[in-house]
Amino acid sequence: MIRDFNNEFNRSMITLLPGEWVVSSTDIVIAAQLSSGISVVLFDLDLRIGGLNHFAIFRSPDHADHAAVNRSRYGEFGMADLIESLESRGCRRLRAQLIGGGMVPEPDSPAHQLARENVESAKDLLDSAEIPKIGIDVGGPYSREVIFLPFNGVVITIKSPWLPETSMSESGVSAPEPDSHSSLSPIRTVTSLG
Repeated sequence: MIRDFNNEFNRSMITLLPGEWVVSSTDIVIAAQLSSGISVVLFDLDLRIGGLNHFAIFRSPDHADHAAVNRSRYGEFGMADLIESLESRGCRRLRAQLIGGGMVPEPDSPAHQLARENVESAKDLLDSAEIPKIGIDVGGPYSREVIFLPFNGVVITIKSPWLPETSMSESGVSAPEPDSHSSLSPIRTVTSLG
């Protein structure tokens, strides 16, 4: 967890690393940087409390010793812990947004498969918990930044295309810089869970 200050919102900010989650109703910003990993944002309509998690792998290996490692690093446990934490605070009307699972360009690669599995497993867990998914922004050749304002349920997603890998020594040119007229410019979306 990285604590910082967000100048855009003039508030304290917590940036989650893979395997972390946080619940808050205070006037802070919660953020995560995603590629093939997933963040699930949960927000309770009545109590105005929300939470965000960040995981890179949904299922833990069968041989994992969960007492010796941070079990929340796996989405199956991190999501369950996040839901349980919100429910222990009295949350009963949760809504969700699912973000991430960016796909690497090679569709047969293990990273591509992992991203797909992360997305489907997170959807399945939300369905089994009967938590409606208000927003889904997953897949595609994008990295994403998630910004969550737990005091009002607003989720901001900044989606940036992965640039083709080039090397100055191999090609003599570097990837183009994004500009306002380019399809490489970041895409910013705002969703309200409240």
